[in-house]
Amino acid sequence: MTKNSLSGKNRLNAEQRQKMLLKSATEIFFSKGFKSTSLDDIINAAGGSRRNIYTQYGSKEGLFLFLVKDILNNLLTSLQQKFDKENSLRDNLFIFSDKLLSILFDEDVLNLSRLVLAEELHFPELAQSYFGAGPEITVQCLAGLLEQYKEKGEIHCRDCKAAAGIFFGMLHDKIYWQVLLKQQPTPSEHERRQLIEDAVEIFLNGVQTKGKNE
Repeated sequence: MTKNSLSGKNRLNAEQRQKMLLKSATEIFFSKGFKSTSLDDIINAAGGSRRNIYTQYGSKEGLFLFLVKDILNNLLTSLQQKFDKENSLRDNLFIFSDKLLSILFDEDVLNLSRLVLAEELHFPELAQSYFGAGPEITVQCLAGLLEQYKEKGEIHCRDCKAAAGIFFGMLHDKIYWQVLLKQQPTPSEHERRQLIEDAVEIFLNGVQTKGKNE
């Protein structure tokens, strides 16, 4: 590390140093994995000290848990925005699904998901934090959307949160798992649209032939 780079870091204000720390930590965790990353790796890349990290986050584990929540919170903001109540449920499900797939196939989220899968047995708090800040929030947002149409009498749904969980699972299809496990590249816009159309159609109408039980 050069003298100029050190002096440049020293000129950063507290907020800028914080952003540099989190950016560097994210890159290193993703490239080396949680276990192989040391606080010295992060400090060498971003500056600062162990004392500062322990004061703010408590430990390497605390820093990583913060990163998990920070990454997911930033990306899930779009799902928490209010939907146009004048739209049909079909249209709003399509909008929701398009936003969700953009998040699921975001490279940072894919890398984060891979890390969680790799570390969950040794670091159970990580899996809990990931689930609470990611899938749980997503299902709650979708359940809220379904509740709006249930209250208007447009759908019959015994448990909107359970239904939201089912629809969320439909979007975690074979393509998602193949991408997550690096068996294929991120799907094209056409493939994503087809997945959404199939999920929305099956969710709203099921797979029975119309009139079968009439």
